[in-house]
Amino acid sequence: MQLAGRGRSTTVRVVGALAVVMVCAAVAAAPATAQMPTTGRVVVVHGLRGQLVDVYVDGELALPAFEPDRLTDPLDVPAGDHDVELREPDKAADSEPFASATITVIGGADHSVLAHLSSSGEPMITAYEDPVTAVAPGQSDVLVRHGAQAPPIDVLFDTEKLVDGLANSAQAQAQVPAAGYQVSVRDAAGRMLVPANSVDLEDASRMILYLVGSEESGTLKWLVQPTRLPIPGAPTPVRVPTAVTAGNSGLAAAGERAVPVLVVLVLVGAMIATAPRRRRG
Repeated sequence: MQLAGRGRSTTVRVVGALAVVMVCAAVAAAPATAQMPTTGRVVVVHGLRGQLVDVYVDGELALPAFEPDRLTDPLDVPAGDHDVELREPDKAADSEPFASATITVIGGADHSVLAHLSSSGEPMITAYEDPVTAVAPGQSDVLVRHGAQAPPIDVLFDTEKLVDGLANSAQAQAQVPAAGYQVSVRDAAGRMLVPANSVDLEDASRMILYLVGSEESGTLKWLVQPTRLPIPGAPTPVRVPTAVTAGNSGLAAAGERAVPVLVVLVLVGAMIATAPRRRRG
C-alpha cells in the first residue's frame, strides 16, 4: 500500500511538471507568434528608359503612368506572393501585359523590384531582397545590380575591379572603404561601356547601383538607391525616401522627384489588402 501510494504521488508530480512546462512553452511562444510581421517593405525601381508604364499588383492599378528613371519610397505590402504586371498607360486593365512576374514579399524584410531590359532587350521584372545588416565604421556596402541590355559587366572603383562578369538580373555585393571613387563599366574584353562617374560613399553606409538602359541604343545609365542602415535599438530598419533623377548618362543623383509616397501607400495598401485575387486562366 505504501509503495502504491508513493507511485501515485510520483505520477501526479510528473504530470504536473509536464503541464507547467507545456503552459510555459505556450506562453513563451505566443508573443513571438503575435509579433510576426505581416508586411514587408518594397521599393519599385523603373529602369525601362524612356517609357511610361502602368504597374498593376494582383490585378489592380497600383502605379499609374510611372515615369522612367524613378523609384518609389518604401511601400508596406502584405507578406506573400503577388502578381506584378506592366502595361502601357493607354492599355486596358485586362489586356496582355508586356512584362509580368510573381514576387514573394517576406514579412519584416526589405525588397526592391526592378523593371528593366533583359540581355536580349525584352522588358522584364526582377525582385531582390535587400540586406538590412549594419556596416562597419569606415566602410561602405555596395550592391551592384545588372538590369541592362548589355553583356556581363566588370565594374571598377578607381582601378580596382569590384565586380567581375556580372550577368543580367544578377547582383554583386562588396564592402569598400568609405571615400570618393570613379566608377566605370567594362565588358569582359575590357571595352568601356559606361565612362567613369564620380560617386561618394559615406561612412557606414549602403548604396545600391542599378545599371539600366541599352548598350545597343547608347542609353546605358546608373540608377542609385541610397539606404539608411538600422538604427541601434530600433525595432525595424529605416529607409531613406529617395528618388532618381533623369539624365542621359552617368550616376543619377538622389532626392529630386519621388513618386508621391502617401498616395502610393494608400493606393497599394488598400488595393492589395481588399481586392480579391485574380484567377489566371
